[in-house]
Amino acid sequence: MKANSIEDILESKEAGRSQKLSAKEVIPEVYNYVPLFVISVAVMLILAFIYLRYTVPVYNVSSSLLIKDDRSNRGGGGSDDLESIVFQTISKP
Repeated sequence: MKANSIEDILESKEAGRSQKLSAKEVIPEVYNYVPLFVISVAVMLILAFIYLRYTVPVYNVSSSLLIKDDRSNRGGGGSDDLESIVFQTISKP
């Protein structure tokens, strides 16, 4: 019994009739699906391009701020001025 398609080979294996699978039988069956494969890859590439083109990029940004405290140059109470400004803006309704 010569199998004509991959489905026939799989059915014969399931039925308990072991049959060797040769490349000469499989390649013509797979070759029929090559255009479908090429079309599906082309469609997926086009959809990927459209997705990447029209989505808004999201970037993660982080920063740090270094505040130097030059108390010797300001004559002493430099940080008290900053604290008074912050507390005034918070305490005002």
